[in-house]
Amino acid sequence: MKIVIAGGSGFLGAPLARRLIARGDDVAVLSRDLSKVKAGRGVRWDGITPGPWTAEIDAADLVVNLAGENVGAGRWTAARKRRLIKSRVEATNASWSR
Repeated sequence: MKIVIAGGSGFLGAPLARRLIARGDDVAVLSRDLSKVKAGRGVRWDGITPGPWTAEIDAADLVVNLAGENVGAGRWTAARKRRLIKSRVEATNASWSR
């Protein structure tokens, strides 16, 4: 199965990518910083702008979006909650609004 993981180098995404690869899946990891991708094929993206990464999504059997601001990096103030939501919604919108 061809799987694309946005945020596949993070706390949840990295072990998920390793597990999927171990079972034989083709895993592409969308990342702003390819040096952080330790498992899967790193594909550059910014989470906002459509680009070559869209071909990965078009060919995927499954897309997992784990991208977004780190939820454990501070207090959940009203402003921070808005940033957390925005960081996830923008990444998803970039994937579908092309």
